[in-house]
Amino acid sequence: PVSSLLNIDIVDVNDKEVRLAIFDMLGRRCLDRDVYLDGNTLALDVSMLEKGMYFCDMTIDERRVLRKKFVKE
Repeated sequence: PVSSLLNIDIVDVNDKEVRLAIFDMLGRRCLDRDVYLDGNTLALDVSMLEKGMYFCDMTIDERRVLRKKFVKE
């Protein structure tokens, strides 16, 4: 479970701009932003989200490279 920071480990995505989106279990988009990755770990502030289960999708050039499910406390 996550309370404020969601840490995402990513391999082979250095020096790229990615689209990051968080969806709730009903498929509603809760967060959507472009992020530039300059390393293999991204720390994302999710403190503004309500308690519940979410999906985090990361896409590069319209292709999903990561889907992570997490629980916000």
